[in-house]
Amino acid sequence: MNILIVGFKYNHHGSFSGYDCIVPFLKLSEDLQIDYLNIYKFLIFQNSSNFLKNLLHRLNHRFLLLIYNIFINFLLIKNRYNIIHFIYPEDTMTKMNLTTTKKTKIISTLHQPVNWFLNLEKNRYLQLKKNSFFICLGSNQMKFINNFFKTENSSLIRHGINPKKFRLLNKKRSNNEILVVGGWLRDLDLLEQIVNYFDKTHNYKFNLVLGRLNTDRFKKYNNVLIHINISDNELNELYNNTSLVLFVLKDCVANNALLESLVNGNCIISSDVGGVKDYGRKNSIKLVNHDLKSFTSAIEELMVDRTKRKYFSSNALKESKNLAWNKISTDTINLYKKLLKI
Repeated sequence: MNILIVGFKYNHHGSFSGYDCIVPFLKLSEDLQIDYLNIYKFLIFQNSSNFLKNLLHRLNHRFLLLIYNIFINFLLIKNRYNIIHFIYPEDTMTKMNLTTTKKTKIISTLHQPVNWFLNLEKNRYLQLKKNSFFICLGSNQMKFINNFFKTENSSLIRHGINPKKFRLLNKKRSNNEILVVGGWLRDLDLLEQIVNYFDKTHNYKFNLVLGRLNTDRFKKYNNVLIHINISDNELNELYNNTSLVLFVLKDCVANNALLESLVNGNCIISSDVGGVKDYGRKNSIKLVNHDLKSFTSAIEELMVDRTKRKYFSSNALKESKNLAWNKISTDTINLYKKLLKI
């Protein structure tokens, strides 16, 4: 049985994380022949602020989608694969016009939260409707998807992480450092309120890895250190030195930075939104209401209590083992076999 994985590597994911990391583990299957098609391997000038480069990027993007659309339709018509699995369908499949056949099943792993689908254009919605099955990364997402697409052909298989790519470099962590990683779906207004509160009341240092466009508002604070274009090793060092990692989220399903924090055994505080509960099982994450008082109270509680931080840190490490890619890929392969009735 032949499976084609269609995906691409986001350039803001390091070599250690991102959903594409599942592919080498899927390829270990002895029962299935699994190929990988990286759609955006040749995508140029990603995230450039230069007008000309940005224009060339968009033209290149459309051209690649057109070429791969033709190619994948050819594979569908010829029935070259039993399953074609889009692992980032929101950025690939929804921008195509695919042929459907009875012999080839199309499945997708969905990454976006509920509100993204509510604002979906009709043609993109119709493309997603062509899926035979959905893999959801969060239980709240799956409940919504079943209703939105009027289907029961879905399953919760959580996002994974590779524990071997992260290690505890320093067992003794700082007592006054707070790390914030990522800009997508972050509530920067509330984060700034938190930073401002502690700038006036405590001697806590915030290390911000938010991306260049999100950092200007934080430059005026004395308790902030901004990190831009850092390497994987530099990011890993920040994880290993920090007292806790803070996630001020508007919404999410899975979250790469949160997974990285779990596998590094960090003490984590997060907004209780979206799919976070699916990754914060067994008290591996301190979940709080999404408001200033809840965040500042939780930070004050944990920053002065190393024992409580170690409690959440230990639980995070344990939970990360349940998210190892070898386990997630096994669940995914079992789903393939179920769909193919092997």
